[in-house]
Amino acid sequence: MAKALDVSTSELLNGERKEGAQPEHTEAMVAEALQHSNRSTKLKFEKFRQVSLIALSATLLFSWVMLLPAPA
Repeated sequence: MAKALDVSTSELLNGERKEGAQPEHTEAMVAEALQHSNRSTKLKFEKFRQVSLIALSATLLFSWVMLLPAPA
């Protein structure tokens, strides 16, 4: 059975194994960068979702207005 290796976040991102312990502040900076990336992605998705819903609503409203019968 293979034993588990402790791999730091920066080692995973760099794709190389470092000898010795990594400084704590480096790990904290990498973790904060990953959290910022996740927050940014979520905010972009929410903005895209809002714009999509507005566009869909506008399209449906325009279609409904165009399909109304002409006044007699």
